[in-house]
Amino acid sequence: MMTPGRQRRILADMTERLTEEDPQLVARFMIFARLAEEDGPVPPEPA
Repeated sequence: MMTPGRQRRILADMTERLTEEDPQLVARFMIFARLAEEDGPVPPEPA
């Protein structure tokens, strides 16, 4: 099992690489994240 510190470093490395390789995708994701932030979690589907 990975430690939280190791997980953060891995995610930071992934973020850095993605930012370098596809900055437009990162910008689109940031916009999506801001818009989705207000919606909250998705409710479960009725059975």
